Amino acid sequence: MAVGLVSVALAAVLALHLTLALVAAMLIYTLGRRLTEWLERRTHLRQAAALSVAILIALIVSAGSIIVERTAEAAAAGAGYEGIVNQMATALDQLRTTLPPWLAAHVPLSLDALRVTAVAWLRNNAAQVQLWGQNTLRGIAYVLAGAVIGALSVIQAPMGKSNDAPGTPWLCALATRFSLFEQSFGAVVFAQLRIAAVNTVLTGIYLLVVLPAIGSPLPLAFTLVVFTFVASLIPVVGNLVSNTVIVVVSLTRGLWITTLSFGFLVAIHKLEYFLNAQIVGRRIQTKAFELLAIMLLFEALFGLAGLVMAPICYAYAKAELRLAGWL
Repeated sequence: MAVGLVSVALAAVLALHLTLALVAAMLIYTLGRRLTEWLERRTHLRQAAALSVAILIALIVSAGSIIVERTAEAAAAGAGYEGIVNQMATALDQLRTTLPPWLAAHVPLSLDALRVTAVAWLRNNAAQVQLWGQNTLRGIAYVLAGAVIGALSVIQAPMGKSNDAPGTPWLCALATRFSLFEQSFGAVVFAQLRIAAVNTVLTGIYLLVVLPAIGSPLPLAFTLVVFTFVASLIPVVGNLVSNTVIVVVSLTRGLWITTLSFGFLVAIHKLEYFLNAQIVGRRIQTKAFELLAIMLLFEALFGLAGLVMAPICYAYAKAELRLAGWL
């Protein structure tokens, strides 16, 4: 019964588009609990939970401040809006000279022509753009709400000491289900963090070391490295998105650099399949083809949210089956 309730709850989260809230809440809760346990072992503080939440908040605020500061520095140095516009103009020129004639005919002649096309598209799709804006604001609100819920859970929820009085069988079953889900979430998320770190390091070496060494540094290289880490947190698809962006930016440096970037990033993308099989698969005891199949199914049913939740739900399902002795 408890398993069915958790399954219905997860399906409701996906159907009601609350995935961002759930992921934010579970991420803060998982990080907070593990940090709390570490602090209790090292310091024996009574307020270790509150201190762990304060540390997480400080880290998030610091990361946000660094991003804002970097953006301001880039804008002051001419790498902001003006720099992006200049790079777009260069990219258009490169595209028209490197693409085949039948394909180059569809590339805008100038930035002015591109602006006219963009304005016309925005005018014709104003309702859809407004919906995207509303969904973005709603997503931000969900993330903030989920983070607050996760932080309060770390502080207020008991840590489950061995001398605590046992609850009812129903509450014990629910507690077991949540513990399995939290363990599955932690296994997938921390494994994906490792994969994102590996992708980011390799991409950083290519963008910040290799390309400058051969005299063809890409514009906004540091921003692309940060974007690679964030995008790589989404299994497989995130890596494809970041690779596409890097290849498009590489067009500003000519066809040879674009080809080099494409080949390098294809190699990294193939490496991610191996990493998924070795890191995520090892943590949840499954195969890469199983993960890809369940991700495809969830994406078809629930869209991008299903793609994000697929490894977590699959890991939890396998944990339940193992507990029941079916695996």
